[in-house]
Amino acid sequence: KYYCDYCDTYLTHDSPSVRKTHNGGRKHKENVRIYYTKWMEDQAQSLIDQTTADEAKQSASLPGVDPPACQRDASDGGQGTTRNGHDGGTNDFSWTSPHERTYWARWGRSLR
Repeated sequence: KYYCDYCDTYLTHDSPSVRKTHNGGRKHKENVRIYYTKWMEDQAQSLIDQTTADEAKQSASLPGVDPPACQRDASDGGQGTTRNGHDGGTNDFSWTSPHERTYWARWGRSLR
């Protein structure tokens, strides 16, 4: 017997013609597409998780650098002020420290 991993089924006869017919079938092709789509999504999520963890380690290793000031503080009820009270206007960069500017410049992100 031949077992198809994608379809989770056994073929009754193990001959090249039966395998060829099975592998050319609509359901088998759909199962293969689903399998590799899921595999690619898992790989992408793994890469995202790894990158996020690496960035967190990197930012934690910079001495004297708090999380970016432009992150919103939940204590104001989401009213749009930053953790240090600024409203985050377009040209309001006075709230950044030299260390924060270095962090953002290093990682290529804008201050907004």
